[in-house]
Amino acid sequence: MKIKFESDDRLSPDALEVTVTAATYGQKVHTLMDYLGRFGEQQDSHTVLTANEDDRISVIPEQTVVALEVYGDTLEIVTVEHTYTTHQRLYRVLDQLQNQDFVQISRGVAINLTYLKALESGFSGNMTAIMTTGQKENVSRKYLVDVKHHLGL
Repeated sequence: MKIKFESDDRLSPDALEVTVTAATYGQKVHTLMDYLGRFGEQQDSHTVLTANEDDRISVIPEQTVVALEVYGDTLEIVTVEHTYTTHQRLYRVLDQLQNQDFVQISRGVAINLTYLKALESGFSGNMTAIMTTGQKENVSRKYLVDVKHHLGL
């Protein structure tokens, strides 16, 4: 892959124009264009989550969230440094995040693919997601196709 920069005085100082050139439109081109599209979206929005703890409301930047886990009627927001508890619904938090790096891996768990270190075969056809923080999460077969799609497999 060859990358080059060209200056264009016709563009405004904050504007970027990216052209992808290839012999044919294949999987690599599709993956690159999808990545560039998500990059542009992430630059435009910085979502934060909130969680009530004791007498304070914690503001949690989305890029620090490693996983979202449902336990009964509570949702745990796991970050690199701390675990927060809230009573929000998992699907609503995922909708709020609007980030393609978050993917649901089981009925009550979603992970941030930015922190995914590896996927290992587990028992009975399930996979285990190993996070860079050392945390392990089970990936159910029902959600495995979606996880692989997000990883470009």
